[in-house]
Amino acid sequence: MSSHEHYANERAKVLLSCYRTVSANDVSKYIMTLGIVLALFDEATIAEATSPKTGIATKLIWPPSAAELKAYCQEVAARRHEAPPADFRPKPYSNYYDHPDRFRPSPEDRARVAAALERYKRAREPVEERPQPKWSSPTDEQLYARYGRRPASETPVPFD
Repeated sequence: MSSHEHYANERAKVLLSCYRTVSANDVSKYIMTLGIVLALFDEATIAEATSPKTGIATKLIWPPSAAELKAYCQEVAARRHEAPPADFRPKPYSNYYDHPDRFRPSPEDRARVAAALERYKRAREPVEERPQPKWSSPTDEQLYARYGRRPASETPVPFD
């Protein structure tokens, strides 16, 4: 028995220890059967499939048959195969969106804009700030001059 097969049998025992009872006719042959199925897969897949935290024991109430265990291990292996390697670093931007650096101005553009800004700063004259007169209410004469007087024939409005 190789070390890989021995590891698979040990993990099969761990898997069965997750259940309260095992209703197999011969528990040692059942463990051997599960060990043979588990030995078909790599150690990382075996560890994930038999883990009490993430494995098949979290999915099934009863101990799994060899077919159920093989199907679950195939799912785990496919999921692990689809996962990127540990050293994988994706591109920061996809093919659908332009990289932000693409639209950054070139050093020549930056120099041209800086020169134009300097010319603008030299050309503008400082704005002369005039003090605002303090506001006061208009006098009656100023209001009459602006809006006029009512003709005497018109009926007076109260408070006029």
